[in-house]
Amino acid sequence: MRDAAVLAGVLEGEFQATYRGTERSEYVRVLTEIVAGLGGSLEAGPVDLAANFADRQITIRFVSG
Repeated sequence: MRDAAVLAGVLEGEFQATYRGTERSEYVRVLTEIVAGLGGSLEAGPVDLAANFADRQITIRFVSG
């Protein structure tokens, strides 16, 4: 069921990141490599991230707590 919720969010243009560790910068570094491997780019905003592809942007929101 969780996979279906994640997929639905991505299709709507939003992904809820579940990372809660102290090394967020390492998580973002790895995510940047993954997105680049898929032909996109990752931009860091003040709170969220944006994965940009040719004609699509997916907001990546970090869950608090």
